[in-house]
Amino acid sequence: MKKANLRDDIYRNSGAHHRPFCTLHILTTKDDWRSDYYGLDSDLNEEVIKLADSAGIYAKAWKIPINKVEDLFLEKLTEIEELNEPRKASCFAILHNWDAKKALKCGLVPFSDGGKWCVGCPNREIERLDAYQVLTDKTIDRESTFFTDKERFTSIVGEEIVAAMEKILYEQGN
Repeated sequence: MKKANLRDDIYRNSGAHHRPFCTLHILTTKDDWRSDYYGLDSDLNEEVIKLADSAGIYAKAWKIPINKVEDLFLEKLTEIEELNEPRKASCFAILHNWDAKKALKCGLVPFSDGGKWCVGCPNREIERLDAYQVLTDKTIDRESTFFTDKERFTSIVGEEIVAAMEKILYEQGN
């Protein structure tokens, strides 16, 4: 059977043939709508969210005293919730290759909701999730702005992270 010539924009990873890197969620404390109505997984609630690793890892990454971690952690998650447009994904459940240190290095906020390992990320800074995916999984979404707007990508994640990504992706390509 001859393979059809299909446009590139019709492809999307369903998860049936290739495992997806993460699933989308909405971080909210509001009960005014249900996220599954919008095609996303059930929303996460602050009541069950906790640090994904020892407070010391957060303190070191954020350069703050360990006794301030919990407050800053909740402040950052609240900020992510407020920055995002209503009904847009604001966090992602990582399905494999979990690493809280690398998440923090990419500027994400790692947490656990009791059953999932997640990272909070403003939807206007999705580049942080792309960087995390490269650093942990050695793969990248082909729609990443890493390929289309490197200047924006670098301004969000930083030159050090971009250099590490380039090294990993170069090694994967050879």
